[in-house]
Amino acid sequence: MPVEKWPYLEQRVIANTNTILSFLKRHNIKASFFVLGWIAEQYPELIRQIAGDGHDIGYHSYYHRIPKFQSQKEFEKDLTKGIKILERISTREIKYYRAPNFSLENKWMLDSLADHGIQVSSSIKNPISHNKKDLPFMPFEFRRGSHRIIELPLNTKNLIFIKLVFSGSGYFRILPYQLLKQLFNREAYLMLYFHPNDFDTNLPTPPELGVVRNTLNTICTSTTLSKLELLANHFSFISISQALNTIIPGSLPVIYY
Repeated sequence: MPVEKWPYLEQRVIANTNTILSFLKRHNIKASFFVLGWIAEQYPELIRQIAGDGHDIGYHSYYHRIPKFQSQKEFEKDLTKGIKILERISTREIKYYRAPNFSLENKWMLDSLADHGIQVSSSIKNPISHNKKDLPFMPFEFRRGSHRIIELPLNTKNLIFIKLVFSGSGYFRILPYQLLKQLFNREAYLMLYFHPNDFDTNLPTPPELGVVRNTLNTICTSTTLSKLELLANHFSFISISQALNTIIPGSLPVIYY
């Protein structure tokens, strides 16, 4: 949807985020929220509520524009604007970043993130290659000169025609609980991710998005919370900041870029 239309659309992000916050509170789980700058400006009290509940705040671009389609100047302008907004509202230093569409591809992006105070990214869907080398499936560190960024990649399973990111969003919604539980049990490291609309059981279907996108947005949203409730009884979920405390300094694989 064009960003010009966003202010006139039905506002659903507060109720959906509160559903997530209530789930987290019930299970005493801390999570990490990657926030759009536009959302933070429109709904600052929601961001303060997330921070007040003790969850991490990270940045997810201002308008969800995909970095690989931006120039370095546009990318850095976006970073500066959005990070300042989030830091002012949350009264925290913003150290975490997730690229829209998991499109962290160019080495100048990593340099820009490091220059703007980002220390941790979760922006890559493995398996992919970097400088003709396969990136680790586990957390690793991008390094160049004084720049250091820890990357927490998403988990995938490669099928014939698709890279299945089973631990989040639409993939999580359509997979049955028992299969998810088996997949989770097999992983030593697991990164879950969701959007507020993944929990919306009455999501609008504007005709501008088309049949395919509306179907992908709405399919099985009624199953997200119930499956998470069951999984929370079998697995211990933690936030990015909590996960970083479990990493032994110098133990991560290093990828020079």
